[in-house]
Amino acid sequence: PTMMNAIDETKAKDGMRLFTVGHFDLIIIDESHRSIYQKYQAIFDYFDALLVGLTATPKADLDKNTYRVFELEDNVPT
Repeated sequence: PTMMNAIDETKAKDGMRLFTVGHFDLIIIDESHRSIYQKYQAIFDYFDALLVGLTATPKADLDKNTYRVFELEDNVPT
């Protein structure tokens, strides 16, 4: 198992990626409602892994929608 607790730790000091596209089978994002601000979008786009987003405050704003980031129906928490 590998645990990352900071997005900036995904690259080595020389700028090279530390993990391959298929390195993770599962990515768990705590406070995933923050994903609407594009903070995690590069991670979602790069890795070929199942995503699990945890949040107590999902957002359904028109231009910043947590549900769409995780390919869910709007306003239907799962």
